Amino acid sequence: MDAKILHCADLHFDDEPGRLESTIQCCNKITETAQDNIPNLIAIAGDIYERGLILGSPGSLAAIDFVCRCGDIAPVVIVSGTPTHDTTNSTEVFKRLRTKHPIYSTGIPRQVYLTKKESLRFIELNGDVDKMDEASLLLSCLPSATKASLMAAGTHSMATGAIEYAELLRDLLQAWGVLNEEANNRGIPTMLVGHGTVKGSRLSTGQRATDPDAEFGVADLKLTKAALICLGHVHMPQQVHVNAFYSGSITRTNYGETEDKGFYIHTISGPNVTSRFIETPARTMKTIVPVEGIPDVSLLDGVNPGDYVKIVYSIRQEDASNVDDAALRRLAYEKGATEVKIDKTVLPITNTRSEGISRLKSLTEKLKRWGELNGQPITESLLAKLEMLQTLDEHIILEGCHLQEACDETRLFAA
Repeated sequence: MDAKILHCADLHFDDEPGRLESTIQCCNKITETAQDNIPNLIAIAGDIYERGLILGSPGSLAAIDFVCRCGDIAPVVIVSGTPTHDTTNSTEVFKRLRTKHPIYSTGIPRQVYLTKKESLRFIELNGDVDKMDEASLLLSCLPSATKASLMAAGTHSMATGAIEYAELLRDLLQAWGVLNEEANNRGIPTMLVGHGTVKGSRLSTGQRATDPDAEFGVADLKLTKAALICLGHVHMPQQVHVNAFYSGSITRTNYGETEDKGFYIHTISGPNVTSRFIETPARTMKTIVPVEGIPDVSLLDGVNPGDYVKIVYSIRQEDASNVDDAALRRLAYEKGATEVKIDKTVLPITNTRSEGISRLKSLTEKLKRWGELNGQPITESLLAKLEMLQTLDEHIILEGCHLQEACDETRLFAA
Protein backbone atom coordinates (compact mmCIF):
# COMPACT_ATOMS: atom_id res chain seq x y z
CA MET A 1 0.00 0.00 0.00
CA ASP A 2 1.61 3.27 -1.14
CA ALA A 3 0.98 6.72 0.36
CA LYS A 4 1.72 10.19 -1.02
CA ILE A 5 2.45 12.84 1.63
CA LEU A 6 2.68 16.62 1.18
CA HIS A 7 4.98 17.86 3.96
CA CYS A 8 5.32 21.53 4.96
CA ALA A 9 6.18 23.39 8.16
CA ASP A 10 7.09 26.75 9.70
CA LEU A 11 4.43 28.83 7.95
CA HIS A 12 4.72 31.63 10.53
CA PHE A 13 1.51 33.48 9.71
CA ASP A 14 1.73 37.02 11.08
CA ASP A 15 -0.21 40.28 10.89
CA GLU A 16 2.73 42.25 9.44
CA PRO A 17 1.48 43.06 5.89
CA GLY A 18 4.65 42.35 3.88
CA ARG A 19 5.38 39.11 5.64
CA LEU A 20 1.76 37.98 5.46
CA GLU A 21 1.60 38.65 1.72
CA SER A 22 4.67 36.48 1.12
CA THR A 23 3.30 33.69 3.34
CA ILE A 24 -0.02 33.69 1.48
CA GLN A 25 1.72 33.50 -1.91
CA CYS A 26 3.77 30.51 -0.75
CA CYS A 27 0.70 28.80 0.72
CA ASN A 28 -1.07 29.28 -2.60
CA LYS A 29 1.79 27.35 -4.21
CA ILE A 30 1.25 24.54 -1.69
CA THR A 31 -2.48 24.24 -2.34
CA GLU A 32 -2.01 24.46 -6.12
CA THR A 33 0.54 21.64 -5.98
CA ALA A 34 -1.72 19.59 -3.70
CA GLN A 35 -4.61 20.07 -6.10
CA ASP A 36 -2.48 18.83 -9.00
CA ASN A 37 -1.06 15.83 -7.09
CA ILE A 38 -3.88 14.92 -4.63
CA PRO A 39 -1.82 13.49 -1.74
CA ASN A 40 -3.16 10.95 0.72
CA LEU A 41 -2.21 13.34 3.53
CA ILE A 42 -1.06 16.92 4.05
CA ALA A 43 1.27 17.11 7.07
CA ILE A 44 1.96 20.50 8.69
CA ALA A 45 4.85 20.05 11.14
CA GLY A 46 4.33 23.01 13.47
CA ASP A 47 4.79 26.77 13.75
CA ILE A 48 1.71 27.75 11.81
CA TYR A 49 1.84 31.11 13.58
CA GLU A 50 4.68 33.54 14.16
CA ARG A 51 3.27 34.52 17.55
CA GLY A 52 0.04 34.52 19.49
CA LEU A 53 -2.48 36.19 17.18
CA ILE A 54 -5.90 37.52 18.10
CA LEU A 55 -8.59 35.41 16.48
CA GLY A 56 -9.98 37.48 13.62
CA SER A 57 -6.71 39.27 12.85
CA PRO A 58 -5.42 39.18 9.24
CA GLY A 59 -2.79 36.55 10.05
CA SER A 60 -5.17 34.25 11.93
CA LEU A 61 -7.81 34.45 9.19
CA ALA A 62 -5.22 33.68 6.50
CA ALA A 63 -4.00 30.64 8.49
CA ILE A 64 -7.55 29.32 8.89
CA ASP A 65 -8.24 29.88 5.18
CA PHE A 66 -5.10 27.93 4.20
CA VAL A 67 -5.86 24.95 6.45
CA CYS A 68 -9.47 24.96 5.26
CA ARG A 69 -8.35 24.83 1.62
CA CYS A 70 -5.98 21.97 2.45
CA GLY A 71 -8.80 20.09 4.16
CA ASP A 72 -10.90 20.34 1.02
CA ILE A 73 -8.11 18.63 -0.94
CA ALA A 74 -6.90 15.87 1.40
CA PRO A 75 -6.83 14.80 5.06
CA VAL A 76 -4.65 17.12 7.15
CA VAL A 77 -2.58 16.46 10.27
CA ILE A 78 -1.10 19.34 12.29
CA VAL A 79 1.29 19.22 15.25
CA SER A 80 1.80 22.31 17.38
CA GLY A 81 5.14 24.04 17.14
CA THR A 82 7.27 26.03 19.56
CA PRO A 83 5.06 27.52 22.32
CA THR A 84 6.26 31.04 21.56
CA HIS A 85 4.84 30.63 18.03
CA ASP A 86 1.93 28.20 18.36
CA THR A 87 0.65 29.27 21.75
CA THR A 88 -1.33 26.89 23.95
CA ASN A 89 -4.42 25.52 22.14
CA SER A 90 -3.93 27.92 19.21
CA THR A 91 -4.14 25.06 16.70
CA GLU A 92 -7.27 23.54 18.26
CA VAL A 93 -9.47 25.72 16.05
CA PHE A 94 -8.45 23.72 12.98
CA LYS A 95 -10.15 20.56 14.27
CA ARG A 96 -13.43 22.45 14.26
CA LEU A 97 -13.33 23.42 10.58
CA ARG A 98 -15.89 21.76 8.36
CA THR A 99 -14.00 20.54 5.33
CA LYS A 100 -14.38 17.78 2.78
CA HIS A 101 -11.63 15.74 4.45
CA PRO A 102 -10.82 15.38 8.18
CA ILE A 103 -8.33 17.60 10.00
CA TYR A 104 -6.45 16.41 13.09
CA SER A 105 -4.33 18.74 15.22
CA THR A 106 -2.65 18.12 18.54
CA GLY A 107 -0.44 19.82 21.09
CA ILE A 108 0.24 16.54 22.94
CA PRO A 109 2.13 13.52 21.56
CA ARG A 110 -0.39 11.13 20.09
CA GLN A 111 -0.44 8.11 17.77
CA VAL A 112 -3.42 8.11 15.39
CA TYR A 113 -4.43 6.31 12.26
CA LEU A 114 -6.34 7.39 9.19
CA THR A 115 -9.17 5.04 8.24
CA LYS A 116 -9.22 3.55 4.75
CA LYS A 117 -12.97 3.54 4.22
CA GLU A 118 -15.12 6.55 3.41
CA SER A 119 -15.77 8.72 5.13
CA LEU A 120 -12.17 9.07 6.22
CA ARG A 121 -11.49 9.74 9.90
CA PHE A 122 -8.54 10.14 12.27
CA ILE A 123 -8.76 7.81 15.25
CA GLU A 124 -6.41 7.79 18.25
CA LEU A 125 -4.79 4.37 18.51
CA ASN A 126 -4.07 4.22 22.27
CA GLY A 127 -1.99 1.07 21.84
CA ASP A 128 -4.85 -1.04 20.45
CA VAL A 129 -3.26 -3.23 17.77
CA ASP A 130 -6.60 -4.73 16.75
CA LYS A 131 -7.72 -1.38 15.33
CA MET A 132 -4.96 -1.44 12.71
CA ASP A 133 -7.00 -3.52 10.29
CA GLU A 134 -9.02 -0.47 9.32
CA ALA A 135 -5.96 1.83 9.02
CA SER A 136 -4.69 3.24 5.72
CA LEU A 137 -1.90 5.24 7.37
CA LEU A 138 -0.43 5.18 10.89
CA LEU A 139 0.76 8.56 12.24
CA SER A 140 2.97 9.29 15.24
CA CYS A 141 2.41 12.97 16.14
CA LEU A 142 5.22 14.66 18.09
CA PRO A 143 4.47 18.35 18.69
CA SER A 144 7.10 20.59 20.26
CA ALA A 145 7.55 18.45 23.35
CA THR A 146 8.09 19.47 26.94
CA LYS A 147 8.56 17.17 29.90
CA ALA A 148 5.01 17.91 31.02
CA SER A 149 3.52 17.01 27.63
CA LEU A 150 5.51 13.77 27.51
CA MET A 151 4.23 12.82 30.96
CA ALA A 152 0.70 13.67 29.81
CA ALA A 153 1.18 11.29 26.88
CA GLY A 154 1.49 8.43 29.37
CA THR A 155 4.87 6.86 28.66
CA HIS A 156 6.10 3.82 30.57
CA SER A 157 8.30 5.81 32.98
CA MET A 158 5.75 8.02 34.70
CA ALA A 159 6.46 6.63 38.17
CA THR A 160 9.57 8.77 38.61
CA GLY A 161 9.10 12.51 38.33
CA ALA A 162 12.83 13.14 38.18
CA ILE A 163 13.32 11.32 34.87
CA GLU A 164 14.98 13.52 32.28
CA TYR A 165 13.28 14.78 29.12
CA ALA A 166 15.47 12.65 26.85
CA GLU A 167 14.56 9.45 28.68
CA LEU A 168 10.87 10.24 28.62
CA LEU A 169 11.07 10.93 24.90
CA ARG A 170 12.89 7.67 24.18
CA ASP A 171 10.29 5.73 26.14
CA LEU A 172 7.55 7.29 24.03
CA LEU A 173 9.32 6.76 20.69
CA GLN A 174 10.12 3.17 21.58
CA ALA A 175 6.48 2.48 22.47
CA TRP A 176 5.43 3.96 19.15
CA GLY A 177 8.06 1.80 17.46
CA VAL A 178 6.37 -1.40 18.62
CA LEU A 179 3.10 -0.45 16.95
CA ASN A 180 4.80 0.98 13.85
CA GLU A 181 6.73 -2.24 13.36
CA GLU A 182 3.48 -4.22 13.50
CA ALA A 183 1.93 -1.83 10.97
CA ASN A 184 4.95 -2.14 8.68
CA ASN A 185 4.61 -5.92 8.76
CA ARG A 186 0.96 -5.56 7.74
CA GLY A 187 1.84 -3.27 4.82
CA ILE A 188 0.37 -0.15 6.43
CA PRO A 189 2.46 3.01 5.71
CA THR A 190 3.87 4.58 8.88
CA MET A 191 5.18 8.08 9.49
CA LEU A 192 6.12 10.51 12.23
CA VAL A 193 5.18 14.19 12.07
CA GLY A 194 7.27 16.12 14.56
CA HIS A 195 8.51 19.54 15.61
CA GLY A 196 11.89 19.92 17.30
CA THR A 197 15.65 19.97 16.94
CA VAL A 198 17.58 17.03 15.58
CA LYS A 199 21.14 17.10 16.90
CA GLY A 200 23.54 18.20 14.18
CA SER A 201 20.94 19.54 11.75
CA ARG A 202 22.09 22.57 9.75
CA LEU A 203 20.84 26.12 10.25
CA SER A 204 20.57 28.75 7.52
CA THR A 205 23.77 30.34 8.85
CA GLY A 206 25.68 27.10 8.24
CA GLN A 207 25.98 26.35 11.95
CA ARG A 208 24.81 23.13 13.56
CA ALA A 209 21.60 23.31 15.59
CA THR A 210 21.64 22.74 19.35
CA ASP A 211 18.75 22.85 21.78
CA PRO A 212 19.73 21.17 25.06
CA ASP A 213 16.22 21.59 26.52
CA ALA A 214 14.35 19.80 23.74
CA GLU A 215 16.45 17.98 21.15
CA PHE A 216 16.70 14.44 19.92
CA GLY A 217 19.09 12.50 17.74
CA VAL A 218 18.75 10.36 14.65
CA ALA A 219 19.11 7.27 16.87
CA ASP A 220 16.03 8.43 18.82
CA LEU A 221 14.05 8.81 15.60
CA LYS A 222 15.00 5.30 14.52
CA LEU A 223 13.25 3.95 17.61
CA THR A 224 9.91 4.85 16.05
CA LYS A 225 10.41 2.37 13.16
CA ALA A 226 8.48 4.88 11.01
CA ALA A 227 8.94 4.60 7.24
CA LEU A 228 8.89 8.43 6.88
CA ILE A 229 9.75 11.22 9.32
CA CYS A 230 8.46 14.73 8.52
CA LEU A 231 9.93 17.48 10.69
CA GLY A 232 9.51 21.17 11.36
CA HIS A 233 11.32 23.84 13.41
CA VAL A 234 14.65 24.18 11.56
CA HIS A 235 14.17 26.64 8.69
CA MET A 236 16.82 25.12 6.42
CA PRO A 237 15.28 22.36 4.24
CA GLN A 238 17.39 19.22 4.52
CA GLN A 239 17.49 15.47 4.74
CA VAL A 240 18.86 14.53 8.17
CA HIS A 241 18.61 10.78 7.62
CA VAL A 242 17.66 8.41 4.83
CA ASN A 243 13.97 8.80 5.71
CA ALA A 244 13.92 11.98 7.88
CA PHE A 245 13.38 15.44 6.41
CA TYR A 246 13.03 19.06 7.46
CA SER A 247 10.87 20.87 4.92
CA GLY A 248 12.16 24.23 6.22
CA SER A 249 10.13 27.44 6.34
CA ILE A 250 7.99 28.18 3.31
CA THR A 251 9.28 31.76 3.03
CA ARG A 252 12.25 33.71 4.37
CA THR A 253 11.69 34.95 7.90
CA ASN A 254 14.96 36.85 8.42
CA TYR A 255 17.95 38.22 6.53
CA GLY A 256 20.15 35.23 7.30
CA GLU A 257 18.04 32.88 5.18
CA THR A 258 19.35 32.84 1.61
CA GLU A 259 18.60 29.20 0.71
CA ASP A 260 15.69 28.04 -1.46
CA LYS A 261 12.38 27.70 0.37
CA GLY A 262 9.61 25.21 -0.22
CA PHE A 263 8.03 21.91 0.81
CA TYR A 264 8.24 18.19 0.05
CA ILE A 265 6.10 15.58 -1.61
CA HIS A 266 7.08 12.16 -0.27
CA THR A 267 5.91 8.79 -1.53
CA ILE A 268 6.00 5.84 0.88
CA SER A 269 6.26 2.51 -0.93
CA GLY A 270 6.82 -0.27 1.58
CA PRO A 271 10.10 0.46 3.40
CA ASN A 272 11.22 2.88 0.68
CA VAL A 273 10.64 6.62 0.46
CA THR A 274 11.09 8.86 -2.59
CA SER A 275 10.99 12.61 -2.09
CA ARG A 276 10.66 15.70 -4.27
CA PHE A 277 11.37 19.24 -3.05
CA ILE A 278 9.19 21.98 -4.55
CA GLU A 279 10.21 25.64 -4.30
CA THR A 280 7.85 28.40 -3.21
CA PRO A 281 7.92 32.03 -4.41
CA ALA A 282 9.60 33.12 -1.17
CA ARG A 283 10.41 36.78 -0.71
CA THR A 284 14.00 37.89 -1.33
CA MET A 285 15.86 39.29 1.68
CA LYS A 286 19.22 40.85 0.79
CA THR A 287 21.95 41.87 3.18
CA ILE A 288 24.24 44.43 1.54
CA VAL A 289 27.67 45.00 3.07
CA PRO A 290 30.10 47.49 1.46
CA VAL A 291 33.41 45.86 0.57
CA GLU A 292 35.38 48.99 1.44
CA GLY A 293 35.08 52.74 1.59
CA ILE A 294 32.12 54.95 2.43
CA PRO A 295 28.70 53.51 1.42
CA ASP A 296 27.08 55.19 -1.58
CA VAL A 297 24.16 54.66 -3.95
CA SER A 298 26.11 52.13 -6.04
CA LEU A 299 25.36 49.61 -3.25
CA LEU A 300 21.77 49.47 -4.48
CA ASP A 301 22.48 48.47 -8.08
CA GLY A 302 21.23 44.92 -7.47
CA VAL A 303 18.00 45.86 -5.70
CA ASN A 304 14.85 44.61 -7.48
CA PRO A 305 11.15 45.30 -6.93
CA GLY A 306 9.79 43.40 -3.93
CA ASP A 307 13.18 42.88 -2.27
CA TYR A 308 13.67 43.22 1.47
CA VAL A 309 16.96 45.08 1.91
CA LYS A 310 19.26 45.49 4.90
CA ILE A 311 22.39 47.63 4.54
CA VAL A 312 25.09 46.84 7.10
CA TYR A 313 28.17 49.00 7.44
CA SER A 314 30.67 50.40 9.93
CA ILE A 315 32.07 53.91 9.68
CA ARG A 316 34.43 56.10 11.64
CA GLN A 317 32.82 58.86 13.65
CA GLU A 318 34.57 61.58 11.70
CA ASP A 319 33.20 60.18 8.42
CA ALA A 320 29.65 59.48 9.58
CA SER A 321 28.31 62.80 8.29
CA ASN A 322 29.45 61.88 4.76
CA VAL A 323 26.83 59.10 4.46
CA ASP A 324 23.24 60.09 3.68
CA ASP A 325 21.20 57.19 5.11
CA ALA A 326 17.94 58.88 4.13
CA ALA A 327 19.07 59.08 0.49
CA LEU A 328 20.05 55.38 0.49
CA ARG A 329 16.69 54.41 1.94
CA ARG A 330 14.80 56.64 -0.49
CA LEU A 331 16.61 55.28 -3.56
CA ALA A 332 16.00 51.66 -2.45
CA TYR A 333 12.28 52.34 -2.19
CA GLU A 334 12.33 54.04 -5.59
CA LYS A 335 13.79 50.81 -7.00
CA GLY A 336 10.77 48.95 -5.61
CA ALA A 337 12.12 47.54 -2.34
CA THR A 338 9.38 46.46 0.07
CA GLU A 339 11.43 47.09 3.21
CA VAL A 340 14.73 48.87 3.84
CA LYS A 341 16.74 48.59 7.06
CA ILE A 342 20.07 50.24 7.79
CA ASP A 343 22.30 48.67 10.44
CA LYS A 344 25.05 51.23 11.04
CA THR A 345 27.91 51.01 13.52
CA VAL A 346 29.73 54.26 14.26
CA LEU A 347 33.29 53.70 15.42
CA PRO A 348 34.16 56.41 17.98
CA ILE A 349 37.32 58.49 17.79
CA THR A 350 39.90 56.98 20.11
CA ASN A 351 42.46 59.18 21.83
CA THR A 352 45.80 57.54 22.58
CA ARG A 353 47.55 58.57 25.77
CA SER A 354 51.03 59.88 24.99
CA GLU A 355 53.72 58.72 27.38
CA GLY A 356 55.56 61.42 29.34
CA ILE A 357 53.50 64.40 28.20
CA SER A 358 52.03 65.08 31.62
CA ARG A 359 55.51 65.58 33.07
CA LEU A 360 56.38 68.39 30.62
CA LYS A 361 55.91 71.94 31.91
CA SER A 362 54.89 74.02 28.90
CA LEU A 363 52.19 73.53 26.29
CA THR A 364 54.80 74.04 23.57
CA GLU A 365 56.84 71.11 24.86
CA LYS A 366 53.72 68.96 25.20
CA LEU A 367 52.64 69.68 21.62
CA LYS A 368 56.10 68.82 20.25
CA ARG A 369 56.14 65.58 22.25
CA TRP A 370 52.65 64.65 21.01
CA GLY A 371 53.82 65.15 17.44
CA GLU A 372 56.85 62.90 17.97
CA LEU A 373 54.77 60.07 19.45
CA ASN A 374 52.07 60.23 16.77
CA GLY A 375 54.26 60.86 13.76
CA GLN A 376 52.73 64.28 13.09
CA PRO A 377 54.89 67.25 12.00
CA ILE A 378 54.69 70.22 14.36
CA THR A 379 55.53 73.29 12.26
CA GLU A 380 56.73 76.69 13.43
CA SER A 381 53.46 78.18 12.18
CA LEU A 382 51.49 75.89 14.45
CA LEU A 383 53.73 76.72 17.40
CA ALA A 384 53.25 80.43 16.68
CA LYS A 385 49.48 80.00 16.82
CA LEU A 386 49.78 78.18 20.14
CA GLU A 387 51.92 81.05 21.48
CA MET A 388 49.32 83.52 20.24
CA LEU A 389 46.51 81.71 22.07
CA GLN A 390 48.52 81.72 25.28
CA THR A 391 49.61 85.38 25.21
CA LEU A 392 46.98 87.43 23.37
CA ASP A 393 43.57 88.42 24.61
CA GLU A 394 40.75 86.64 22.75
CA HIS A 395 39.28 89.96 21.60
CA ILE A 396 42.52 90.86 19.89
CA ILE A 397 42.61 87.51 18.13
CA LEU A 398 39.02 87.85 16.95
CA GLU A 399 39.54 91.38 15.70
CA GLY A 400 42.72 90.49 13.87
CA CYS A 401 43.25 88.72 10.60
CA HIS A 402 44.63 85.55 12.00
CA LEU A 403 41.39 83.56 11.55
CA GLN A 404 41.30 84.42 7.84
CA GLU A 405 44.47 82.51 7.09
CA ALA A 406 43.86 79.13 5.48
CA CYS A 407 45.96 76.53 7.16
CA ASP A 408 45.88 72.74 6.87
CA GLU A 409 47.22 72.51 10.42
CA THR A 410 43.91 73.62 11.99
CA ARG A 411 42.57 70.06 12.24
CA LEU A 412 45.82 68.86 13.73
CA PHE A 413 45.78 71.66 16.27
CA ALA A 414 42.19 70.82 17.22
CA ALA A 415 43.24 67.23 17.83
